[in-house]
Amino acid sequence: MDKSYEPIISQLIKRIDAEQIYVLDLKTIKLFLVVWNENKSSFRKRVQIRRIFYSADIKLDTPFDIISLTSQEVEMAIKKGDIVASNILNGGELLYQKEDYENRKLLWYFAVIV
Repeated sequence: MDKSYEPIISQLIKRIDAEQIYVLDLKTIKLFLVVWNENKSSFRKRVQIRRIFYSADIKLDTPFDIISLTSQEVEMAIKKGDIVASNILNGGELLYQKEDYENRKLLWYFAVIV
């Protein structure tokens, strides 16, 4: 993973309960897909995520856009053949997976205790 994404991931996992974070770098624009099972409209979630980017003073070298879907919406997008979501999922980079992160925290915790 590109180290430049670490501040983004750090801020997002501190402030929202994201399940997964993907990025697709198209060179002229970066597309972020944040899988977040929050009971808000996609628009409101995008606004909140954008505010996190700006408040954390996260600088990217290209313009970016954010897509925020629930896990169920991701499944529906795949079934419908949504090109944008499919391209991000298949051609993008998985920056964060909640389960992996939680497992690493547990392993670290047990390693410190032992």
